[in-house]
Amino acid sequence: MASMGTKRMFVALRPPAELVAELEDFVEATGIARTGVRLVNPAKWHITLSFMPAVQSVLVDALRDELSSLATNTRPLELVLRGAGLFPRPGASTPIWIGVDGDLPGLDNLALRVRAACQRSGARVDSPKRFKPHMTLSRQRPTDHWELWIERLNQFHGSDWLVTEVLLIETTMGGRGHPARHDVVGRHPLSG
Repeated sequence: MASMGTKRMFVALRPPAELVAELEDFVEATGIARTGVRLVNPAKWHITLSFMPAVQSVLVDALRDELSSLATNTRPLELVLRGAGLFPRPGASTPIWIGVDGDLPGLDNLALRVRAACQRSGARVDSPKRFKPHMTLSRQRPTDHWELWIERLNQFHGSDWLVTEVLLIETTMGGRGHPARHDVVGRHPLSG
């Protein structure tokens, strides 16, 4: 958790509104929400490129500058959301996710470069060494018949998506019973 003088931040890609609506309709049609699974608010759906649990406030401008520089040297890339799975974690929540396909080499390269840009700014990066592009739908799996729900979600194949910007997002943790808030604090158009 971020302490006084620090910000919990991440760099991400967000699908366009029409793709969010497409996926939201598909998820609704599966009926998974009726199983008691709490879904992530669709307004928060994103693909995390780099996570920074405690960025010192004095580093935020340097972080924005690094991301702007990276974005001006990066071409837009085409992605598609499709497939589904979960990350089994014994004794913890088990995220259900929608997969990412398309220009995966370009996306992997972007994630590596974003992580390096964040580190150059002085921010401590806490991201997995092996990038697994995904978009979390829920932080818990259904208790019953979860294989069936993954099979149903795995049938999703979204429309093509041209990624044209990288977002710097600040997370403000909610109190008991209140969800975290995600505020976009930097938009960096890909123009390389």
